[in-house]
Amino acid sequence: MKIFIVVLFSICLVSCTERFHEKEVRALIEKESLTFYSDSDRNKFLDYWADSKEVKLAFSGVERSQTFLGKSEMKFSSKNGEIPAATMSKSEYSNFAIRASSSVAWAMFDQKATTPEGRETYTHEFRFLEKINGEWKIIASSLHQYIP
Repeated sequence: MKIFIVVLFSICLVSCTERFHEKEVRALIEKESLTFYSDSDRNKFLDYWADSKEVKLAFSGVERSQTFLGKSEMKFSSKNGEIPAATMSKSEYSNFAIRASSSVAWAMFDQKATTPEGRETYTHEFRFLEKINGEWKIIASSLHQYIP
């Protein structure tokens, strides 16, 4: 009976820990997205990303696609070949699926971002994260814009 209780307790502990990590990951993704869309401080946005050459951001849009390798390539402006300057006022998330262990996590979700003028952008998104020095950092991101 003691073994059964210990096993049951261990299963509950692992499950609670995974849910805790999943909540941390979702909170980070929402902060990173909000920072990108509403904050002019791009260094603040980049703080959510790992400082590694393996970092990758892939974007496929309705009009163009772009891949950035490493934080140093992530430039922000409205020019071609760079991440567009963001001017969204509202983001809505749906279909979140997150799996997290103590050191790695992935998340998939859909996002609807709206400009102050009411223009809506829809994306299917994926993030891969790693816990580095006790903090979750984004290692890879893939965004696929679509027209509903």
